[in-house]
Amino acid sequence: PNSLACGAIPIVDEVSVGGIGECFLGPQVKPWQNHSRSLVPDVWLPSKDSKCLPPSQTLAAIPLDHPLISTGKGFSVTESCVGPNNCFSEDFKWMLAALLLLQTFLHHFFMKFVLL
Repeated sequence: PNSLACGAIPIVDEVSVGGIGECFLGPQVKPWQNHSRSLVPDVWLPSKDSKCLPPSQTLAAIPLDHPLISTGKGFSVTESCVGPNNCFSEDFKWMLAALLLLQTFLHHFFMKFVLL
């Protein structure tokens, strides 16, 4: 459900590989799919029409805030992410930003002082 709110971000949707403004199709959806097999004849996939939620019987058995759905394998990442998501903790985001800056610096250093 969180990814639907990102559908109106300009430019991001144009350069993204996919999934912006669509339903999340990560591994957290699999428990809902397994439970839904006995309820619907076809394989259930999240859709915008149902707000990315499974059939009501499945949602009653495995709710949106269940650890299998909100965090994947029971890991608590952030309190604000509920449902299937790609949320990362603040520490992890800062670490990735630092690694990106380091890689950028090293690349420019190599290009300026080693190759030229």
